[in-house]
Amino acid sequence: MAQRNVTQYSSEGVSHSAANTLLVCEASDLGRGFRLEQLYDDACDVGMALVNPRTGNVTRWALKEEIRDPRENELLGWMMIPTPETVRKQPELRDYQLNILND
Repeated sequence: MAQRNVTQYSSEGVSHSAANTLLVCEASDLGRGFRLEQLYDDACDVGMALVNPRTGNVTRWALKEEIRDPRENELLGWMMIPTPETVRKQPELRDYQLNILND
């Protein structure tokens, strides 16, 4: 599978909990135009990329689940997991999840 170039968002506003293997942020923390994009040329997986402004390291995250309010069907956020390529480069992220709140 060929990876597509996707927008890279700064991880500066992302909170990190190593104890819970969790990253959390609000969509607005990622910038005005935040959106999920197709990750691969030949697959329908969508996701996004985070870049660490201090190190320049880029991680890619795939959509695991959209979270919606069951009564109103309002989009509350997205649960993301690291892509296989990201886990190969940074195995410490294997069990991590990135939760993005739709604010």
